[in-house]
Amino acid sequence: MQRLGSAFQSMADNQGIGQARATLKELRGECLRISRGQRNLSALEARLLYSLREVLGHALVMLQAREVINHPGRHQLRQPSLSWHRDHGRAATNALRAMLIFGTTSIFWLATAWDNGAVAMLLGTLFSGIFASRDDPAPIIPMVLKGLLFAVPSVLLFGNVLLSQAQHFVPFILIFSVPLFIGLMGSVVPVLAGICLPFVVFNILLVMPDNGMTFDVAYTLNRSLAAGIGLIVTILGFRLIPVPGAGWDKRQLIQTTASDIRELAERPAQQVDSWFGGRMGDRLLRLARHEQSRQQEQQSRQGGVVVRSCRTGCPASRH
Repeated sequence: MQRLGSAFQSMADNQGIGQARATLKELRGECLRISRGQRNLSALEARLLYSLREVLGHALVMLQAREVINHPGRHQLRQPSLSWHRDHGRAATNALRAMLIFGTTSIFWLATAWDNGAVAMLLGTLFSGIFASRDDPAPIIPMVLKGLLFAVPSVLLFGNVLLSQAQHFVPFILIFSVPLFIGLMGSVVPVLAGICLPFVVFNILLVMPDNGMTFDVAYTLNRSLAAGIGLIVTILGFRLIPVPGAGWDKRQLIQTTASDIRELAERPAQQVDSWFGGRMGDRLLRLARHEQSRQQEQQSRQGGVVVRSCRTGCPASRH
């Protein structure tokens, strides 16, 4: 600590940035060597050494920040990238589900030789990948199907009837933008976002504006039917191969976190923060979501018990 005080005093006097950085790094490395080399340190001494390393680390950051402020063109502060981690159980579940959906839609396409069967295969594979990152996407996909059902009459009106009357680019854009504007305005409401956003997507997908549009109602209905089949197969795939339950997921998260904590001592000190932080970020979010859903279930159960008890046992004057 005496050396640290004298080093800070000399840096405050006339030392340059390079010399100051080298001094701070040398002192921090010495604190690390002392804490690792001596096994008979008391708890207070170990805590003091750890605090000194933290002080020196913050001093290095402040020194770099001062240099950037004085010479912004020479330096760039870069945060080290977080490390990736792999969840093999969830990856296997997503892979099996995507394989089932893709295989079913591709067999359907080959067996029927339907021109629009590829649309069902495309949408099934696309949505199985989009919703793979969610904890329980099964309740969301029926909302996408509702967005498709609302988009079909809109496409027939705006895409087949009104767009066929547009002879120039400006009226074409005005007519085509009406359902998109309505859908995007509705997506601002959280309750309607799950329906309005698919409504916008399917309006674009079913109209497919280009220079060779035919405005054929039969083609639009065929494409809509293929999209609906792809979504139905996706729903069945998520129902048949669901995401592992919250209890199993929490146990896996806790086991992998404990394994990472045991591995911290084997990692280099300069890589510990980015390595452990990158692996823990997603896990903490998932644990928080599980805890939030558990609390909501408990509150709903308690509310149901109170309502049932009042209906059966409360006096009439309290209703």
